[in-house]
Amino acid sequence: MSRERPKKGALPPAQENIEKLEKVVEEGNYYGAQQMYKSISARYVAAQRFSEAVDILQSGACNQLKHGQVTCGAELAALFVETLVKGRFPYDDETLGRVRKIYKAFPRIPMPQQLGDLDDMQQLSETLGEAKTCVEGCSSFLKSALKWSKEFGAPKGGAPEIHVMLANYIYFESPEVDMVRVSYHFVRGNNPKEFASTLVNFMGKCYPGEDDLAIARAILMYLAVGNLRDANILVDEIKKQVESKQLDFPKSNLIQFINFLLQTLLRDALPLFNMLREKYKSSLDREPTFHELLDEIAEKFYGVRRRNPLQGMGMFGEIFKRPSGDQVMGVRNMKTYPGEEHVDISRGKAEAHIGIAQLQIVEVHSPCHEQRPRMPRPDIKLQELGTRNLENPNVCHSRWHVEMAGGTMRLHHIVAFTVLAFNNGRLGHSKIPNVAAD
Repeated sequence: MSRERPKKGALPPAQENIEKLEKVVEEGNYYGAQQMYKSISARYVAAQRFSEAVDILQSGACNQLKHGQVTCGAELAALFVETLVKGRFPYDDETLGRVRKIYKAFPRIPMPQQLGDLDDMQQLSETLGEAKTCVEGCSSFLKSALKWSKEFGAPKGGAPEIHVMLANYIYFESPEVDMVRVSYHFVRGNNPKEFASTLVNFMGKCYPGEDDLAIARAILMYLAVGNLRDANILVDEIKKQVESKQLDFPKSNLIQFINFLLQTLLRDALPLFNMLREKYKSSLDREPTFHELLDEIAEKFYGVRRRNPLQGMGMFGEIFKRPSGDQVMGVRNMKTYPGEEHVDISRGKAEAHIGIAQLQIVEVHSPCHEQRPRMPRPDIKLQELGTRNLENPNVCHSRWHVEMAGGTMRLHHIVAFTVLAFNNGRLGHSKIPNVAAD
């Protein structure tokens, strides 16, 4: 016996269900309410009553989050965005307001101020876990909202308002602040003054030497997308806020470079731009990504095409242009893979896709076990440049330097490629953006 599709008139007004479900949540039956929110909203979607479906899901997400049910709230928030897509809701103030209400409902977890005994440490561990869950849930929701906005009328990079929400939540709620990620979203947002406030806040609690890096990174990221106006607004606003709070604005060669750079970009002065890069190279070397950002800036403001990854490599550049399958200089399994830029670790072997060339290196061991890589071939050496732990303790993130037959190939100016190695030998890979060789 076939089921008929429910008629539009068969469902009551959404408000009736919203009020009923609110009572279920108030009674503490969070799981039961969750299943009802999902099943009832699905009926409205099936009846193509999308506005009422998003009303129910928005109410459900906010109610669950208000009661501390972050996992449930995040799930309903994700369904809310899915329904925006199904109903083809446009990016406008009304829909953006709905997104903002759910965003504001995500909890803010206060961290313990003093730690004295074992109970305090246990509390800290639990609090950190709660904060991480909140950040993951809110970030996932806002990222999906960004995708919706791109498809339905927002600028190419996604709704700038949502980028600002995401940057703020990551900065203030993450147990460990990632200023690169925070800056990425602020730069794609529409509020440089709020970005300035965040940077001033960061300056008050960061380690010595991190403040000028954070400011320089923010300015260069703005300039790399061609936004000179907001870069200048950011600098001016930081100076105003620092002065009003009687703080010291960082004074370093890097900040001096930024000041000169902002003046240089106001005119057609490519030789001066290049001279500044050369003069302040040692300061820029403090963070390798600065060179990549400056390459982007040169392209945006002066039309300088980014260098081909194989240029400047001499004999190595010619090697990588040879037909696939060549055995060249003892390098095994040289193949071309246009556009591939990643590293795979599997069963003791590493395949490094560098630019358009694949270089297979054997006998790579996980640095997590304090081991060093064996010499895979007489003419290929691997040197570990550094290791840092990721969130997963079973994963290590290492940077390697590759030397081949007396020559050196580098990516990101100091790094040949990035390896994600798992202790148990399972497959892992890491994307490498903006591959460049020097």
